[in-house]
Amino acid sequence: MLRTGRPQYAPTGTDDGTVFDIHYADPDTLTTFLTAMSGISAGPARALAEVFPRVLVSGS
Repeated sequence: MLRTGRPQYAPTGTDDGTVFDIHYADPDTLTTFLTAMSGISAGPARALAEVFPRVLVSGS
């Protein structure tokens, strides 16, 4: 998308279903997908945690 301005895959789905249907259909593919999503979001999550003060929430 960065180079072409076009999505890398059809956001509305394909004959095999949406991207999420495909990932959730196979446990190994789902594990790979979720691991990748966790890895991608870890850096921004750390950066946000450093910028914003910690807020403690009481359980009571």
